[in-house]
Amino acid sequence: MVNKKLSILLSLFLLLLVTLTGCQYSIESSVYPENSGSLEVVEKTQENGKDVVKAKAIAEDGWVFNHWEGQVSGTNPVIEEVIDSNMRVTAVFRKDDELNLDIGEVGESQTANYNWFYYIPESFNKVKKGYIFMNMSYHTPKSNYDFVSYYAKDIPWPDIDFAEKNNLILLNIALPRKDHEYYAKKLLKTNMSNDAPDFHYRPDLKVNMILDLFLEKLEKEDYSIDPKILVNGFSSGGIWANRYTILHPDRIKAAVIGHSGGWLTMPMNTYRSTSLDWPHGLNNYEEIAGKKYNKFDELKSTPMLVYIGSEDTEHTNYYGEEDINYFELWGDVAPEILEAQTDCLKKEGYNVEFKLFPGLKHATTSRTILYKKDFLLKNLD
Repeated sequence: MVNKKLSILLSLFLLLLVTLTGCQYSIESSVYPENSGSLEVVEKTQENGKDVVKAKAIAEDGWVFNHWEGQVSGTNPVIEEVIDSNMRVTAVFRKDDELNLDIGEVGESQTANYNWFYYIPESFNKVKKGYIFMNMSYHTPKSNYDFVSYYAKDIPWPDIDFAEKNNLILLNIALPRKDHEYYAKKLLKTNMSNDAPDFHYRPDLKVNMILDLFLEKLEKEDYSIDPKILVNGFSSGGIWANRYTILHPDRIKAAVIGHSGGWLTMPMNTYRSTSLDWPHGLNNYEEIAGKKYNKFDELKSTPMLVYIGSEDTEHTNYYGEEDINYFELWGDVAPEILEAQTDCLKKEGYNVEFKLFPGLKHATTSRTILYKKDFLLKNLD
């Protein structure tokens, strides 16, 4: 993740040129958010004729180091890397906020300018393993973030009842939208671009920061919480569940993907000789993320439920999504497309289930709610 708008390009690291076997390799580095920290080159050595750089992420007052992005990963603020190619790396920091947990009522906080809301049941058993359930099915008005936050905060009673009975903690995160151009729930190509406004850029990484902060606080309060979450979404929320799970399967216990715009983002580069660029697939993932996609094994083992109503024929395309004819590749209508894509994933070894609800249009009902809850519960430890 290297974003010229979200980071300070640190000249000390940016201008570092390492000469290897007659070639020059550069390390392009940044920090996120702006003014949250800096990067210091601690040591430069050689190992087997190759240059090795040791660097440290240093947080500013009021911030703490969170993790690395780009071609380096992990949560250790000190990295030591062999430089044998051009590299991009970003040190990600978060606010050192003291989160006071509310119990038995909807609590709220803000991280990376995103409002988020949670519910911890009074009946929650700290000793027994529990799970975070992220539901992204709330209504998303086109541009007003206050309205988005209002709907995200309105956690429905059925979810609260579900949490009370199954030792779950609820989490809703208000993801911003700017008409159809920047739509965080859909993780559009525009949201993934370095040219995106700060508020709309890589919402998945901001959600990761929120999860890290929440899990850290719960652990400090002696909650036994699985680090992997349950994610659920319908319509635009289903698109989020699909794409966030592909990007971060290491964070997902199980995912429910309800009518995701009539088609899925597929974890492949091509299909029938057609290149699948994001958000259709992963063909240009390295260009977006700064590293090759290497999470296929984790994704294949992640339980996923894809569902739709037989009468739900809505099919949506937004900025950067209309360049592929899904009807030619997968089928004539949304239910047929999703079933064909799910079958394709099954053949590739993915742990995915398809469910068609006869007679149902674009809506959630008691049938869909009960089915998805049963699916989530059967995939807990």
